[in-house]
Amino acid sequence: MDWMIRDGMLRSMLGETFPLVLGRECAGEIVETGTNVKLFRKGDLVVAITDIHKMGSFAEYAVAPEQTTYPKPINISFEEAAAIPIAGLTALRGLRDAGEISSGKKVLIIGASGGVGHLGVQIARIFSANITAVCKSSNADFVKSLGADAVIDYTKEDFTKARSAMTSSLTLFRSAPSRNA
Repeated sequence: MDWMIRDGMLRSMLGETFPLVLGRECAGEIVETGTNVKLFRKGDLVVAITDIHKMGSFAEYAVAPEQTTYPKPINISFEEAAAIPIAGLTALRGLRDAGEISSGKKVLIIGASGGVGHLGVQIARIFSANITAVCKSSNADFVKSLGADAVIDYTKEDFTKARSAMTSSLTLFRSAPSRNA
């Protein structure tokens, strides 16, 4: 989505003036907090969504509300942490809230090697679901390493006709196509 904004393709939808500092997700060290902030203090390492309706995280300093700021996991880099919030929440809410995922449920993740899809595979694994991933064969090893039980190469097989993936307990989760797919 950021590339579309950067290229001016969504200018009429944003209501923003250009040039515009892009980005909604960031990770870093807190250098200052507001007077009402209770959960964080100067020096804390965090990952945050600056504001879902405003941008500006692709800057040296960014401002984020306390309710969309989280401690950064110690075992990942700042770059990895900054890539998780929106895609991760999209995957989690799609599978858990809309899909009502549970242990043993069959899940078909279309776009399993993409930004949202690869997080969806990992989340589905945490829920002990039976995961069928749809991606190119060149990404099969990657999605299997994330926890997929089976992989369908959409360039060779029509995944909508794959009986092994289709049951009454199917949760369909589709990642948005990437620009470079």
